[in-house]
Amino acid sequence: MEKQQNPDIERKRTWLNRYRESLAEQRRIAEQLEEARDRSTSICVSLNPGRSAPTGTHSDRTADSVQRITALERKLQDEQQRGQNIATEIINALYDQRQLTLNQIRVLCCQYIDGLNCAQTADKVGLSPTSISGYRRTALAALTIPEDVPESAMCVK
Repeated sequence: MEKQQNPDIERKRTWLNRYRESLAEQRRIAEQLEEARDRSTSICVSLNPGRSAPTGTHSDRTADSVQRITALERKLQDEQQRGQNIATEIINALYDQRQLTLNQIRVLCCQYIDGLNCAQTADKVGLSPTSISGYRRTALAALTIPEDVPESAMCVK
């Protein structure tokens, strides 16, 4: 029998998971950047075995490679800034929630910002894993997502 999820709770989880999704996107872009740098190095070495300056189509390939690397670096920086903005927004919103206890806020921050599992959160906060699950459940039920968050901001890229 499949457990039915509460759509309101799922919406809250989606809102909280935006930071972790940004981190995953940052890792993906960083991998692309590393691959582009590796390809660039191999292009330069294969096109310039005698260390002569690239010419013609060789210089075009090198220039394209540099442009791709520059674009990926900019994309990574933008995503890192976006991730920091999301983390700040989530943390500020959690601490503004008058209905949440400090332990509930700490649990949500540990799990949705720090990416800790239940046992790791229990160790960090100094509570039992069972208590952590209870705090998370009641915090999600009580959490109010800020009104000014558009639905499009909660979609996975």
